[in-house]
Amino acid sequence: PILYTKVMDSQGNTILEKKNNKHEVISPQAAYLMVDTLKGVLQSGGTGSAARYKGGLTIPAAGKTGTTNEDADAYFAGFTAYYSGAIWMGHDKPSLGIRRRTNSSRTLSSGDTAWMWGEIMKQIHAKLPVKDFDKPDGIVKATVCRDSGLLPTDLCGQDPRGSRLITDMFVQGTVPTEKCNVHVKVPINIVTGKLANKFTPLEFIKEMVFIKRPYTVDSSVGDFKYQVPTETDNYTAPPQQPGEQNNGGQTPTQ
Repeated sequence: PILYTKVMDSQGNTILEKKNNKHEVISPQAAYLMVDTLKGVLQSGGTGSAARYKGGLTIPAAGKTGTTNEDADAYFAGFTAYYSGAIWMGHDKPSLGIRRRTNSSRTLSSGDTAWMWGEIMKQIHAKLPVKDFDKPDGIVKATVCRDSGLLPTDLCGQDPRGSRLITDMFVQGTVPTEKCNVHVKVPINIVTGKLANKFTPLEFIKEMVFIKRPYTVDSSVGDFKYQVPTETDNYTAPPQQPGEQNNGGQTPTQ
């Protein structure tokens, strides 16, 4: 939108005219995928879900919550197929921020701006027919592994959390062609939880599926416990008696 009609100087000369010079900076397909991603913010579990379950908004919508450092400000910016709008919540003194309501211990958050946004948009759209975002040509669906983003293998369905297969949208021509390299099956000592070695007793060994990352994460990451163990069993071959052949028996080191 252009917020002026014409700008002139004191002599009557036109400085700016209302001309809408526009050019495409993102493809309709890429824009649609972004819209679809931002719709998830308002769904159950999303940071802006209060727009629906508290604000009462029922029409298709997308948006994003936001906060600044130390909760000085909270935002929600969103849009429907009809309108876009944004809510800011803060204080003239940033140091006071949005941390507390007056006479209340409840902490405010960007979820409250989503709630407010939903209430307002519900009223604005009350008499409008339900309308979703237009889907352009060139969007396709494919099933991928949610952990790697690549084509699934049998192991993706054997994850201890359950099947990790999801069907998602892609711009035509960008569907992954490589197979998942995150899910791996390894032999585990079920007693110690460590990787089995060649001396681990067979009755203790179980083939299990884990995720294997090309980088390390700490235990605060939610799926840390599903990573391939980094420690290996300390079982070694038992001492061999003179004149005896090693029969493959095992004994753990101390």
